[in-house]
Amino acid sequence: MANDDDKIIGTNLRNLRNLKGLSQTVIAEDLKITFQQIQKYEKGINRISLSTSIRLVKALKCSIFDLTEGVYNEAGIELMPLQDRRFLKEFNSLSKETRDFIKTVMIKSKN
Repeated sequence: MANDDDKIIGTNLRNLRNLKGLSQTVIAEDLKITFQQIQKYEKGINRISLSTSIRLVKALKCSIFDLTEGVYNEAGIELMPLQDRRFLKEFNSLSKETRDFIKTVMIKSKN
């Protein structure tokens, strides 16, 4: 049974799809489902499985955090606050060598 989080995710899906200029039909064809199913996801009527969420973010070329923005855990903490998403985006834009160096420094600083 869908809940308020499903409605938030559905709204995010619709906003991301519109931002990319994609129709429900285009996304549905990419996922090999019907556009009616996309409508149900966007309205929060049907719950999106994790595997479908992954397929959606690939089709939309966005992150899972973009899809779940505004969803909070039981403690009232957003799953991934905006500043954390921005940090991860910047971190991931660094070269692999730089990321590895930063990880090494972080691990050593814990000890």
